[in-house]
This record gives sequence, C-alpha cells and structure tokens, in this order.
Amino acid sequence: MMKILYQQILKPVLFQFDPEAVHDAFVSMGKIAGSSSTFKKIIHLMYGRPRGKKIQIDGLTFQGPVLLAAGFDYNAHLSEVLFSLGFAGEEVGSVTARACPGNPTPRLTRLIKSKSIPEGTATRIPTHTSKT
Repeated sequence: MMKILYQQILKPVLFQFDPEAVHDAFVSMGKIAGSSSTFKKIIHLMYGRPRGKKIQIDGLTFQGPVLLAAGFDYNAHLSEVLFSLGFAGEEVGSVTARACPGNPTPRLTRLIKSKSIPEGTATRIPTHTSKT
C-alpha cells in the first residue's frame, strides 16, 4: 500500500519541486516529529523499531543493520525520530567552528534513469549561537 501511495501519488507531486526544497521540508517535518512523543509513538506504530540482527561497527553496537547514510541529515536534526522509523543509527555531517554556506545551488539534482540523487551540499552548516 505504501509503495503504491509513494509511486503513484507522492513521487509525481514531489518531483514537481526543487529537490533541495523537498529535502529541507522532510527534514523539518522529521525534526518536528522527533520533538513530539505522540508523533514518535504514531511513527513507531507504523514502522516499528530497527529489524534484524544487532551489528557492531568500530566498537559501536547498533540495534539493526540499517543506518541512515551521510548526506541526508548532515546537521543531525533527525536523531530523535530515526529509531521510530526503523533506523538503528545515522552518520551525520561535519562539525565546524563557523557556519558554512556549502556549494552554490543547485546542490541536489535528480538523475531519473539511475534513480539517484547526487548530494553536493559540501558541509552546508547553519549559524549556531553558543549559550556559554
């Protein structure tokens, strides 16, 4: 059901918009969902916890074999919701002392034939203020 919903409705609509805008919108929605215990419970009911055998990588133990690859959540905004989506962990971007604008736009493009989205944000890090 979810596959049909994505392929027939959601994907054609999302492909009408800039890939980076869609990415940023989904990260924002994930950030909101991760800040709400109610949303996390609903998502957890839909997707469950990480499935599969525990794995160990570089001395770290993960609850399952599926982790979110680097490049999607480069500012670690989704850490609170990923487990509810079935991810056992994630690889996040760089940490820098100052904000970085990243590469010029467009940073994300769709390669329809290969079904891929090359990521070229190059350490796009917003300004953060310290509370110390």
